[in-house]
Amino acid sequence: MDDYNEIKNVQQIRAIYDELVADEVEEEALALDGDIFRKQFVGVQKNGEFTHKGVEPESRVIDYLNRLIQFLQVSPMPELYKYMVIHYYFEYIHPFYDGNGRTGRYLVCSLIKKNLDAFSSVTFSYIINRHKDHYYKVFEQASHPLNKGEITFFCKQMLEFLIEGQAGILADMEEKRNKLERMYEGIEKLKKEDINLTEDDCGILFVLAQSWLFSRKNNRITNTKLVDLKSYGGRVKISRATQKMADKNYLIKISSRPLRYTLTKEFAAKLLNEYPIA
Repeated sequence: MDDYNEIKNVQQIRAIYDELVADEVEEEALALDGDIFRKQFVGVQKNGEFTHKGVEPESRVIDYLNRLIQFLQVSPMPELYKYMVIHYYFEYIHPFYDGNGRTGRYLVCSLIKKNLDAFSSVTFSYIINRHKDHYYKVFEQASHPLNKGEITFFCKQMLEFLIEGQAGILADMEEKRNKLERMYEGIEKLKKEDINLTEDDCGILFVLAQSWLFSRKNNRITNTKLVDLKSYGGRVKISRATQKMADKNYLIKISSRPLRYTLTKEFAAKLLNEYPIA
């Protein structure tokens, strides 16, 4: 479900739910019993009182979701505001017994990714989860009968969450840019000190340093990908180079199939000038 597909009908929303949530709904009472969605009452309780009641019956759920899809397609409202309105009303409709939050976040994050970027999308979901109590509070306020459907403050808070996530991205990228510069300088220094390292070896080290800095462990660059770069030689040459640098404790092999190396903790610390290169 990584790629955004324009939502054109309610069956697509059910398909998203089936892929994201359905397998994790273990309680039989929470399994969907309508033609597409739920057909019984569902609500959110707090301290024994309902703070929100989902739309019912299923025919109204389908009608409301169709209106939401139409709003997404034709409303002239600025896109980001529109997405926050859609997020609120999807959760208000509450088409499932369980998994509305995850499905709703997927929908709004897909829209954000389409309009902005993947980083903003991912961090938006993270920030909502981080401020879960405040999120529920503004949702409850927007849903209160005396509020009369006014969701300006809800949308404002959601946009502030989005901005907070983007600010975090920028701060993280700036920190990593500074670290990458230090690692590059460390490799340049090492090039002069270790006479057994070739220019290509140092190029491979810098690529692996970038992978170490920006990728999760299981997604670090493989030797095959290094070959595909066509900058540092073929499979045999790169295998010899990575093994040589593993023998020097610069690299450590983290998988055999596919063959994958990463920086050792000690070597990464040296490149970051956390203590001098010996």
